[in-house]
Amino acid sequence: MTGDASGTVHGKEALRAYWATGLERIPELKFELVDVRVSVHALVIDYRNQIGGRVSEVLTFRDGLVISGFGAYGETLAN
Repeated sequence: MTGDASGTVHGKEALRAYWATGLERIPELKFELVDVRVSVHALVIDYRNQIGGRVSEVLTFRDGLVISGFGAYGETLAN
């Protein structure tokens, strides 16, 4: 959705554009929270998306700001 082959988004404006495009392409987008885990500098959010797929989003923080994040999609190995 970014037009960038690396799949990365840098900055608030780019992130805003990413979500705007995503909501335009997937208007039925929804999240069902499964679990949240917290560590010293990271947050992991597990959820099911609008098609029932499992997703884990990992955010890392520095000085109270998100410095990186990624999503892992698909079924877990252990259910």
